[in-house]
Amino acid sequence: MSSILPVYSSREVTLSFLEQSITGVADNFASLEQNEDFTNEDEGGFGEVGISISPSRSGMFELTLQQTSLTNKFLSGVINAQRLSGGLYRGSMTLSDPSGGALVQLRNCHIKKGPTLGFGSQAQDRTWTLFCADYIYLELPEGMTEAAAALGGIIGTVETLSQFKV
Repeated sequence: MSSILPVYSSREVTLSFLEQSITGVADNFASLEQNEDFTNEDEGGFGEVGISISPSRSGMFELTLQQTSLTNKFLSGVINAQRLSGGLYRGSMTLSDPSGGALVQLRNCHIKKGPTLGFGSQAQDRTWTLFCADYIYLELPEGMTEAAAALGGIIGTVETLSQFKV
């Protein structure tokens, strides 16, 4: 009995931050990592092992864009707005890969570090680092990724709008 595996296509991956679609990504454009292990183990002098579950759900997201990406303008505008206001702009980052069923919802994210700028005879990539207080990663059955991403986008919109006081 053979089973056909889905085919990955980077063109099907969608990204958004602060309800803005991310475009102009580099070849290797997204890297996510949890800040801490799920568990911490402690082995005593007689070999007994105690296991603690880490309360941390935070993570880091690296987004690599082409030098000419319009998203660089958006992100640098966010940095400049933060500097002018003295505040911090937080929002959700959503990554959806329907071919693999991956859905990543990163909440309460802010830009931690802007890119190192390089200039030369060829365009240079720009890598932005975001801290995310809540890292949620799901592998979903085929066909569910798009609906779940849309729901995540709605939740992200509500979170972003709740930052603004009326």
